Amino acid sequence: MAKYDALTTWLQGQSGPVAASFSDIEEVVRGGLPDSARNFREWWANTRSNPQARAWMNAGRVVGSVNLTAEVVNFSAASNSARAASQPLPEPPRPSIATPQRHGDPQHEWHWEGNVQTAIVDHLLAEGWTIVSAADTATKEAGIDVLAERGGVRLAVEVKGYPSDRYMSGKRRGQPKTTRPPTQARHWYAGALLTTVLTKGAHPDWTLALAFPDFPTYRSLLERTAPSLRALDVAVYLVSEDGRVAPSPLA
Repeated sequence: MAKYDALTTWLQGQSGPVAASFSDIEEVVRGGLPDSARNFREWWANTRSNPQARAWMNAGRVVGSVNLTAEVVNFSAASNSARAASQPLPEPPRPSIATPQRHGDPQHEWHWEGNVQTAIVDHLLAEGWTIVSAADTATKEAGIDVLAERGGVRLAVEVKGYPSDRYMSGKRRGQPKTTRPPTQARHWYAGALLTTVLTKGAHPDWTLALAFPDFPTYRSLLERTAPSLRALDVAVYLVSEDGRVAPSPLA
């Protein structure tokens, strides 16, 4: 039994809106709640990639509001709750990492940012991390791309893809770009570094990482900036075309 399955069962037995204290939930959930549940509002996000969210969403519920100071969370009924209560909500479709490249649709290029993010999330879950939040790259959602926690350690990962050689949206969709992908990739790399430095300033106690698809342009930039990355204690993940994730040695 998964840790939060008991929460699903408990919520299925409740009627109407449910206002539950964190202590109430800890009486149900084996091992209690992690520290992140009390410290970070994002932990309570209705995001199905997180096991705790799947638990209440599988019961036909969503978190309507949460008060971290009072330690109270309000669950309200989701649409089609009767059906949701009888069977788990399906996982949202995830783009395939190994799908062959197809111009005109960035989700079918293995090096698209969303595919790289998916590979990183899968890798971290396999390594025992809990995913606190993951930004919606398809809508260019602002914020940390992947935020994870393990053993009290917070990990923030800034994810970048590799540019397509064609426009992916707008009136010029499908047409060749005037800027070469390696040139644009260097701009993306610079942006990733800036975001990481700003995150370090805002959260000096967090562990930080960068994630890129494995391309020669990024490898060259990583080699040239390795001393700075080591000084900032920034880890790097490289994602290959088959979806494998490997730490990059900062020689």
